[in-house]
Amino acid sequence: MKKIFCHKCGKQIKSSKDLATGFHWVFVKPYHVRCYEFYSPLEIRPFKHGFRGRYELNGGVATFLSPFSGLAGLVFFGLGIFALLSEPLSILSWLSVIFGILLLGLPFARLYSYFKYERWLK
Repeated sequence: MKKIFCHKCGKQIKSSKDLATGFHWVFVKPYHVRCYEFYSPLEIRPFKHGFRGRYELNGGVATFLSPFSGLAGLVFFGLGIFALLSEPLSILSWLSVIFGILLLGLPFARLYSYFKYERWLK
């Protein structure tokens, strides 16, 4: 069994009920639930506005939204690639590809959080 330590207080996280994973800039880090909720949003959650700063990755909101975000990301990415193949200089095609990649960030971060931290605490 892999030991997981809180990024803020440094103590070991022993159960999945006590684990809250979240973004620390662009990296996924493990926290105790009380550390994630108690400390200032500027210390742990530098982007306090928007989805990524407000909810933990292993919470219900991220788990619910990940499939929808992934599906929308694949649609935007696929349509953008298709449009780029037919008309390579279209700015709308490039924006569609970039937006699709951004939408795919949440499902990949959620999967990374599960495989890196959550599965060891079951």
